[in-house]
Amino acid sequence: MSRVVDVNGIGIEYQVTGQGRPVVLLHGFPDSGRLWRNQVPALAGAGFQVIVPDLRGYGRSDKPEAVEAYSMTRLAGDVTAVLADLEIGQAHIVGHDWGAGLAWVLASLAPGHVDHLVVLSVGNPVTFRRTVEQCEKSWYMLLFQFPGIAERWLSDDNWANFRRAGHPDADQVIADLEANGSALSGAGTPVVLATMRAASSRIGMLLRCDARRRMSNASASPQLEWAMMTPLACSIIGMDSSRASSRA
Repeated sequence: MSRVVDVNGIGIEYQVTGQGRPVVLLHGFPDSGRLWRNQVPALAGAGFQVIVPDLRGYGRSDKPEAVEAYSMTRLAGDVTAVLADLEIGQAHIVGHDWGAGLAWVLASLAPGHVDHLVVLSVGNPVTFRRTVEQCEKSWYMLLFQFPGIAERWLSDDNWANFRRAGHPDADQVIADLEANGSALSGAGTPVVLATMRAASSRIGMLLRCDARRRMSNASASPQLEWAMMTPLACSIIGMDSSRASSRA
């Protein structure tokens, strides 16, 4: 079942499948809710009510042009609005890639809405405050801060650099981006890059990753307020491509 919830004038489309304990699946960059097409029937068959939103800027949800429209607090608000629309107080939250970053933030800002937290491929954002290595691994976030350059880097030569990253569904993702307006907004700025610019600017220290300034800038920057998280009370499972870890 497809539904749309209005969040301060922004339409967020989401799919609901099955009945039972609710679980919300949050996709990453540059995917849409389609990412979870193989997991949805399995979870529904296991007795879960599976809720899959297209996050703002992606898929069939609205795509505001302003970078500020994609702040993590607004994205977290979109998820809580979906839950409220379904009259659900608490759900399991599963996030992949950029959606995992949002899942961490949601668990911090709205802990009462999160039953269990599952994060795939992305660790806690406070890692950016602690290690230069994480900044190095996330170099692409720095690249995405430069309008025009990032757009060309991603899409030139039939999206060669994007294809080179090894997305398993690259052709379909590119087709979706070009067809539904996520690739380019009316102002000529890719909306999916607006989401990344807003999210990575909240990390802030991507532009100042040297060890001497790392901790002082992180603690002083209001852009990092969402990442300076208190310990989470929910059970957490974190997984990447080579290992899994959990904390109760």
